[in-house]
Amino acid sequence: MVRIRAFAVAALAALSAVAAYAQSLAPGDPAPPIQVASWVKGTPVNSLEPGRFYVIEFWATWCGPCRQSIPHLTELARKYAGKVTFIGVDAYERGESTEAIQANVKKFVEEMGDKMEYNVAMDQPSGKMADSYMTAAGQNGIPTAFVVADQKVVWIGHPMSMDEPLAKIVEGSFDVPKFRAAFLEQAAAEKKQMEARQKLSAARAQYAKGEKAQALKALDELAKEPAVATMAKVTKLQLIAADDPKAAEKMIDELGKAKGEDASAPLITFMMTQPPKDEAKKAAFEKLVDRAIARAKAMEKDSGPLFYYYEALVYQRRNDKKNGMVAVQKAESLLGKMPAEEAEQFKPYLERLKKFFSDQ
Repeated sequence: MVRIRAFAVAALAALSAVAAYAQSLAPGDPAPPIQVASWVKGTPVNSLEPGRFYVIEFWATWCGPCRQSIPHLTELARKYAGKVTFIGVDAYERGESTEAIQANVKKFVEEMGDKMEYNVAMDQPSGKMADSYMTAAGQNGIPTAFVVADQKVVWIGHPMSMDEPLAKIVEGSFDVPKFRAAFLEQAAAEKKQMEARQKLSAARAQYAKGEKAQALKALDELAKEPAVATMAKVTKLQLIAADDPKAAEKMIDELGKAKGEDASAPLITFMMTQPPKDEAKKAAFEKLVDRAIARAKAMEKDSGPLFYYYEALVYQRRNDKKNGMVAVQKAESLLGKMPAEEAEQFKPYLERLKKFFSDQ
């Protein structure tokens, strides 16, 4: 997946969010037992045997990234046949009843055929696997894979990033203590970030109750915390944009003078904000978005294609095909500023936008 900076929006997100943060399971810890509700395909795995390797991957039928990773998991399952046991655990499914969910999952697996050629189980209705693995490890998105070796969890991450660590785990050269340290460090950062996000939500609620001065003061304080500085600024800008366009203009201009890496992040994130439904406020809001585009463009200059991709998304929302095509073409002209592999992965996003803008 294309690596993007902290302000990158959901358009390129790799995970589908499923749960709140918590963390009590980490690499190096004993693996929780297999407690699936039922088996849908393959050979049931009732326990994790000593000395053996397992990949336990959590997914759902509604999850786009999960669908994309299934064929890759099948490739790995075939590559490590007889060495690693793969288990796809369907979790977090949506449906009117347990029966409806089960029927939908079974139909999905049958339709996948040999593209999903590994053991598949269902976690619902109990949810024990999601609780003991996903929630315990503080994982808040799917797909997520857990590699188990000799009854211990040794790696946790996105299945599309599993090739190299899995190869090292099987050959016995993977550094589990080093990965554990990095995992716990990341977990601590994510916990701090989630706590800050809760404060952001509280400030929004305070503003909605009419305590606007107090809410804006709280957001100014949060803007001093690196983990949520961008979102604190964006939240403040979004709030005052609806109530006080002149103040919002001033804030946009001030943000446009910022220096440093990702200084344009608040402006670019604000660009991606959906406009108000109230037509009377929508025109004023769009002018603010245009102002943010202009200031961010001056800050970004020709640093790379990402800004112009985000700009094109704004024009896609507006159905402005002329300006959208200009933005896409500018992004394409700057692909050379990306590492070659990232540029290749980024091209399909631009191609989809180009098709949208070229269709009459």
